[in-house]
Amino acid sequence: MDVTNEPPESILCARIDYVDGDLTERQRLIKSVLDVCKSDPGLDGMRFKDDLKLLEQAVCWCTLMVMDIKQLRHLNERIHSNDQAGCYLNLIDSLRHAGELVYWFGRDPTKPWDQGRIVIRNEAEKNKAIMRDQGLCVTTHSPADEACHIVPLWTLKWHYTMKTTLISWMTLLGPYTVAYVKNSFMSQDRNRENRVAESNIVDKCCNMICLSGQMRRCWEKGLFTFEPVGYCRRNKGAGEVSELSSMLSSTSISDSTATTAHTNSMPSTQEATVKARTPDVNDDEASDLFNEGRRLQKSDIDVGKEYGIVLRVRWLLKTTTLSSLMDSAPPLDIDPQDLQESWEELYEELEGFSVLPKNGEVIRIWAQYPQELPNWTALELRWTALRIHCLSGRANPEIYNPGYNDADEQFTIDMADYYCVKDDKVALEELLARTDAYMCPD
Repeated sequence: MDVTNEPPESILCARIDYVDGDLTERQRLIKSVLDVCKSDPGLDGMRFKDDLKLLEQAVCWCTLMVMDIKQLRHLNERIHSNDQAGCYLNLIDSLRHAGELVYWFGRDPTKPWDQGRIVIRNEAEKNKAIMRDQGLCVTTHSPADEACHIVPLWTLKWHYTMKTTLISWMTLLGPYTVAYVKNSFMSQDRNRENRVAESNIVDKCCNMICLSGQMRRCWEKGLFTFEPVGYCRRNKGAGEVSELSSMLSSTSISDSTATTAHTNSMPSTQEATVKARTPDVNDDEASDLFNEGRRLQKSDIDVGKEYGIVLRVRWLLKTTTLSSLMDSAPPLDIDPQDLQESWEELYEELEGFSVLPKNGEVIRIWAQYPQELPNWTALELRWTALRIHCLSGRANPEIYNPGYNDADEQFTIDMADYYCVKDDKVALEELLARTDAYMCPD
């Protein structure tokens, strides 16, 4: 991987506008959708002042600009169909709650909470991620400072409250992604302890990526993320092997160009040596997985292979003409690149950082077991949320704070628990007393 102590400008042909290559089609679809929303007679009587205001704000432009192009095409088809009214309401609902998605990933994950349930990190899963990534930063290949969560760990504090918002992202994310997020990031065992379910992956190694101290700080500020590109595979034992201290061994490592670029920059105290093997002739066998840009399916798995996820490093330039999602949207025909800060302005925020990957660089993370690879949907969520955030000027995410609190969370838990306790007289009375106090406070 190429690294630099210069501004992390793009490698040749790398996108920097954070939208699909065909900007013209996206702009046409957005105009088509908004024309119907604002003036089609079929929606007369459904347009309220606050709804129309949302359609004129940056939140609408940013959300539609980063929406998956297939999802945007589907939205355009629905808004011109017999499902027009439902589509309109779904879109408005997504726009109302887009700020909450930004808050998930824009909020400093190290900032403490004074409310919510206590969440203790799973050290065993953290160690799995460290071993998978060889104890090295996946971008710079310098010693890792932390195994950073993709979907923030703090989201485990507010499972039930956040779950009520999830359905609002249906238009933006699509029904399959919403269902996956619900089952994988918000699932809990249905019992009186309301424990995090085993199927919940928020604190699993697949929701973690190892980063150096410098890159971790950039990650926490939302200055960069990874765009999931696809998957790759190779014969087990092919490629490169990293030998770490006896306390740390792994079956995965970033691609060989990254290894070559960073080996000489490692401190002498780092107990790591990297050896490169001759790549197997079948290393690129599954180019279809790489190119299709899709999640790995069970049918893709061959037990004789080891699998990797292919990610693209994305430095996120913010717009300079917008200050929040609530600002007025720019003209629909404008190119986002014309509104973005320069690489030099971004570099001012990175001053003093000695080793930075370039925008658009491709990395591979390998794992012995596919389920231990960084999770595709988690990466997509962060990639989507931070593009919305940067296109709207990267405001202090606290302005999008939905105000999670213990009382709301407990009420939502009680509603979910009703059928679990309805035959337990004492528990039911306690539940009803809490809900009455919540609904009718003194």
